[in-house]
Amino acid sequence: MSSKVTKIVIGKGKTTGDEKASEWTRRYYEVEVSIGDEHEIEIAKANVEGLIDGWLGKPVEAKPKPQEPTGKPEAPLEIEQCFPKELAELLNFEDKGTWIRVSPKQFLGSDNFARVLAIVKELKGEYVSAGKGSHFRIPKVEG
Repeated sequence: MSSKVTKIVIGKGKTTGDEKASEWTRRYYEVEVSIGDEHEIEIAKANVEGLIDGWLGKPVEAKPKPQEPTGKPEAPLEIEQCFPKELAELLNFEDKGTWIRVSPKQFLGSDNFARVLAIVKELKGEYVSAGKGSHFRIPKVEG
C-alpha cells in the first residue's frame, strides 16, 4: 500500500514586544494547501512560507518604484516598471486582456516572493496558487 501527499498545512508565528514592560504580541498564521502533484510539495511549501512571511511583516526593502503610473497600470511594461529592476528581471509579464499575469522565471525564494507579493497587493492584485502554473494576477485600469 502506498500513500500520496494531497495536502499540507504550514504554520508560522512571530512574537514581538517590550521585554522591560513585559508586553508581548504573538501573531500566528496557518495555511492549508491542496497539492495536485506530490512532486510539487517543495514549491508549494516555499510559496506558502513566503506568503506567511509577508503577513508577519518580514522586513521588505522599501525602494522607490521607478516611473510609477497614476492609477492602475494598463500594460505589462507599466507593471514591470513598478518593480525594482532586480525583481523585474526574475519575472515574466503577460497581457491577458483585463489583467496582467506576472509569473516567476525561476524559484523566487521566500524573501523575493514576499517582496513581489507586497507590490502586487499595492496594485490591487492577488497570488494564484496553481502548482507549476502559480502566478500573480494584477487587474488593468478600465477605460
